[in-house]
Amino acid sequence: NKADFAHNVTAVTGSSKSGVKIADGFADGYFTQGTMMCVTGANIGVSRSIKTFANSIAVPAQPFSNAVQEGDTFTFWRGCAKTMTACQAYNNKANFRGFPFLPCQNVLL
Repeated sequence: NKADFAHNVTAVTGSSKSGVKIADGFADGYFTQGTMMCVTGANIGVSRSIKTFANSIAVPAQPFSNAVQEGDTFTFWRGCAKTMTACQAYNNKANFRGFPFLPCQNVLL
C-alpha cells in the first residue's frame, strides 16, 4: 500500500527549484527513486520523481517551475532500487521479479 510509505515533510532554508531540503531524520538514499508531491506553496499539486536523496536534500528528476520556499510542505514516498535487498526492506521478496543469481559475464568466459 503506497500510503504506508508516505512521509509528510516541510522544506527548510536551502531549498530551490532543483532541490528540496528537509529536516534531518532520513538516511541518505531513503527517498532515492521515489516520488515527491507539493502539498502547499507555489508548486501545489505538482509531483516529481526523486533522482537522488542525500544530505537531507531531495533532487527532483526535473526542476520545479516555481522556487520552493521554506515552509512549503510535501509528501515524499520511498523509492525502490529494484534489487532483492530493496524488496526485503519492503517485506516483498516473494514478488521480486529480477534475476539476481545469473552469473555475470566474467564467469561465463
